[in-house]
Amino acid sequence: MWGLIDDRSISEAKRLGHSEVTEGHIAYCLAKVLEEKGAEGLPATSADIAANLPQATSEVVQPTVPDSSRTVLNSVSDEASALAALNAILASDNWKDPQSPADESIDDVLAELDALIGLGVVKDEVRELVALRKVEKARADAGLPEVEVGLHLVFTGDPGTGKTTVARLIARLYRALGLLSKGHLVEVGRSDLVAGYVGQTAIAVQKAFNQAEGGVLFIDEAYALSPAYTEDFGAEAIATMVMEMENRRGDLAVIVAGYELPMQAFIASNEGLESRFQTMIDFPDYTSEELVEIWSRMADRYQISASPDVLAAVKQHFDSVDAGGSLGNGRYARKLFEEMYRRQATRAAADDNVEVSEITAFVVEDVPVVEVVVEEEEPEVADDPSVGQYL
Repeated sequence: MWGLIDDRSISEAKRLGHSEVTEGHIAYCLAKVLEEKGAEGLPATSADIAANLPQATSEVVQPTVPDSSRTVLNSVSDEASALAALNAILASDNWKDPQSPADESIDDVLAELDALIGLGVVKDEVRELVALRKVEKARADAGLPEVEVGLHLVFTGDPGTGKTTVARLIARLYRALGLLSKGHLVEVGRSDLVAGYVGQTAIAVQKAFNQAEGGVLFIDEAYALSPAYTEDFGAEAIATMVMEMENRRGDLAVIVAGYELPMQAFIASNEGLESRFQTMIDFPDYTSEELVEIWSRMADRYQISASPDVLAAVKQHFDSVDAGGSLGNGRYARKLFEEMYRRQATRAAADDNVEVSEITAFVVEDVPVVEVVVEEEEPEVADDPSVGQYL
């Protein structure tokens, strides 16, 4: 288990779009594993550590591990050494984000939102939320009656449409608006909330809410908790979730996400959910033009150029496979970039003399060709009773 701290730290840095594995990433993973093992007396929770890490980016990276981080990772071999490493990291403030969320303005976060590709309707919805919260504060300052609108949200849409990225921005916006004390995001799924024995599911849900205190609890594919999708303890998870949302109304928001129709059924399955989730934001699939822009940003980051012919071939590829929906939208754009990078590497290293010019530019041949399968139509059978016996 402890040997996997390396992989988990790299995965965490990659998930956040950070180019290096820092002591902060390692501290988060150490705390997470120690919590999973039921260790007591930890100097900080994984949620507290997450709230002080640099904010996530939308970049696609393969993080490197500097020598200082490698030294820490090499020192961990068991629970005692993991706790010692965690204490040592947290004893210094060097691992923290130099610009904490407390220093962020609303405009800073909205600028990041505007920089995202596409999502025009989503951006409008988020700005409407910000306006609503500003008005609520103005009413409170003026001593006017409160019009209660909850912080909880429902995100609907296909995979890869930016739901998790926007959820992180919402957490930071709520922090900048003074609605949450930390502004971090804790992401969970059904497997994190539903246990295998009576009573354990409620404990798992409460643990997730504890970690998200002061921030946002993001439940992906939340519809998998509803009775239509599970016969185990999903109902217990929902009941506990509703209770925790009521008990922690002051400093926690919940965002549930998933496909549109299953999420509508999920919210309608419980009166407590219907009364607490009043705002639903739909994330549309990316157009092929937007996917090309996403792909281009990845190429720019790694200083790999693409000619107009290459960009046209990339767009044609996206058009051919219908990359929205089930194929993953932005995730498919990343998949295509990685496939093209592998093709480029194979081409550039073919003669053992890798030229810089060959690894800093894509060519049309690097774009995978989509094979279109044309199904042959079955011949029509004549309207003749005598052939019926052969059908």
